[in-house]
Amino acid sequence: MCPFSHLRQFDMDGGWMTGQIPSEFAQCYPDLLELDLSFNNLTGVIPPEIGNLTKLHEFKIESQARDDTTMEQGVGGPIPESIGGMTSLRWMRLHDNRLSGKIPESMSNTARFLQQMTMDENELEGNLYALKDHQFANIGVNNNARLCGMVPLGVRYAHGFNYHGTNLGVPCPDEDVGVLQG
Repeated sequence: MCPFSHLRQFDMDGGWMTGQIPSEFAQCYPDLLELDLSFNNLTGVIPPEIGNLTKLHEFKIESQARDDTTMEQGVGGPIPESIGGMTSLRWMRLHDNRLSGKIPESMSNTARFLQQMTMDENELEGNLYALKDHQFANIGVNNNARLCGMVPLGVRYAHGFNYHGTNLGVPCPDEDVGVLQG
């Protein structure tokens, strides 16, 4: 049972939450516009079901503290491919966690509205080509040592773009620069 099924904003920023991000958010709160779980002690992964929050405007899980019982630091694992289903997103803040893997191709579906995305201080890898159609107002990608490749214009000229601690601008081993020209 899900109380408050018409909830529009779930803001537990700094709420001392522990454990994993619940997978039931989309099922319980289908009309959610803001999900802010920042500055807590969450661990685990971003559940794929989160991509079913198609009306969501703001998704924030940045700056998770270390869980002293498991010694895990923040939310880890890959950004789920389902995140591309969040086509109404305007802000996505994922920085200061342990996210790893490539930026999913489905992120191209978020280009219409997504204005701010922070992914810095993670363990992401590969190129930023899934973001090639975005026109960000603000982006953070620094300190992801395995990010590489050419930087799309909508990323390069966004406020806050900093490639420090990355290999952006250096070709990835499997680089295909033709994808950026399309």
